[in-house]
Amino acid sequence: ANNKIKVIKRKAYGFHDTKYFVLKVKQAFAA
Repeated sequence: ANNKIKVIKRKAYGFHDTKYFVLKVKQAFAA
């Protein structure tokens, strides 16, 4: 799970959008 968050952070780094980041985290844990 921690690794997933690190990958998502890297992917979402260019967005600087917390809502987008949270959405991606939720998607990762729902998958």
